[in-house]
Amino acid sequence: MLLLGGFSVTAGGAAPFQTRDQNPLTLIYGLPVPTSADVETNGSFTVDWSTDISNTSIGEITGDELLIVDGETYQTAVTTAFGVGNGWELSARLPFIAYTPGSLDRPIESYHDLLGLPQGNRLE
Repeated sequence: MLLLGGFSVTAGGAAPFQTRDQNPLTLIYGLPVPTSADVETNGSFTVDWSTDISNTSIGEITGDELLIVDGETYQTAVTTAFGVGNGWELSARLPFIAYTPGSLDRPIESYHDLLGLPQGNRLE
């Protein structure tokens, strides 16, 4: 345990890997990320910080329509939980999301070349 400016920081126990679909077309729905089934004890408070970077490359043609999504999503989120007793807790997640044209295309293409994987439909 580390005591820092009146706050104690400890290593957490086992919890689900907090990941989800980072596709910009589904991210807007605010679907929850997996969390631990353990509920905070009465009066306890936790804060979790996470950062996700994802590269999306989608191209679909249907009839007269063309959809192209090619970019990166950067998401940093702060999640807090407060135990209110009797097996209940209040929690909130505040995400900060940025969409960019991306800078990971070249490393991903090199990785795919190295392993002989298809490149998909990434735009140059």
